[in-house]
Amino acid sequence: MERMLEKGKFLDMLGEILEIAKTQGGSLSQEEIQEYFKGMELTKEHMDAIYAYLSENKITVKGVLYTPSQKNAEAEQNEADSIYLTMYLEDLAGIAPEEPGEAEQLYLRMRGGEEAARVRLTEVWLSRVVELARGYQNQGVFIEDLIQEGNIGLLSGIEALMERQEHLAAEEYLKESVCQHMENLIDAAMGEDDLENTVLAKTNLISEAAKVLAEDMGRVATLEELADYTKIPMEEIGDILNLSLDAVKVGEGEHHHHH
Repeated sequence: MERMLEKGKFLDMLGEILEIAKTQGGSLSQEEIQEYFKGMELTKEHMDAIYAYLSENKITVKGVLYTPSQKNAEAEQNEADSIYLTMYLEDLAGIAPEEPGEAEQLYLRMRGGEEAARVRLTEVWLSRVVELARGYQNQGVFIEDLIQEGNIGLLSGIEALMERQEHLAAEEYLKESVCQHMENLIDAAMGEDDLENTVLAKTNLISEAAKVLAEDMGRVATLEELADYTKIPMEEIGDILNLSLDAVKVGEGEHHHHH
């Protein structure tokens, strides 16, 4: 019971700290977070959860560039999936299983414009979509999103089959449509990851440059000097630094150094 209470309290406090962050223009320092949670024993997992939660809610924690570790993200993902999947699979279990050769009959009847055949064919394919989705797991997309996207592919595939007069290999056509939708979803997610990795790479480059320049010149570099050294536009460096702790140091460099 004690554990549950802690967890509930932790979640309440997360909500409160989010509100505090919003009143401070969407940013918090690590000290503020630790001060706020000081009554609780915070493990590294707790801290990661706090950073992840704030990051999802577009709050920056000064000095922390949060990138969720893939492994944790997948473990949490699978746990959340299992609840959703269990419910969804229970629903599917209520559908009469596919009889041998039934799908072929349904394709023909559906082509003849029979609505009942279309409905039954959709039912028969729902569990196939789940199987196909399992093949794409652990590629950075929740399985329920894959299933949902696959189902959209299924419906648009069935619609296309009904509209087209020429004889298509229905089985292959539907599979192709389902898989294509899932792959597009994964590609889109990968694109977002690439963007995050690019920002991270640039942040590392800027902080390395700041160190090198500071050692060379015996003072903190200005934005202009950093831009010159890294070949990243000044404005972009400004944006990236706002996400990280170095903003403070570079800002001080600007004050101390007059041309």
